[in-house]
Amino acid sequence: MMPLLLLLLFLLLLLVVVVVVVVVTAIVVVVVVAVAAVIVVVAVAVVVAAAAVLFSLSLLLLLSLTSSHVRRFILKISATLLNKKSCLPLCKQV
Repeated sequence: MMPLLLLLLFLLLLLVVVVVVVVVTAIVVVVVVAVAAVIVVVAVAVVVAAAAVLFSLSLLLLLSLTSSHVRRFILKISATLLNKKSCLPLCKQV
């Protein structure tokens, strides 16, 4: 009778160890995936911000190198593309 109880106790302990290992592994996987997702979101945000800055700088350079008629046309196109009226007052100034 005693060896059977020891065997059951050993199997119960083994089951507890397996469950703990599986739970810890699942938690580690979830944390790693969450950190990777945050890294990807930050990287995409940095790329989008850099693209916006480069677009703005290239537009300013283009505006500084062109005549007033072309500048007015570029500003109107930009206002249309950005779907904002913020560029239109600049058109009147040019």
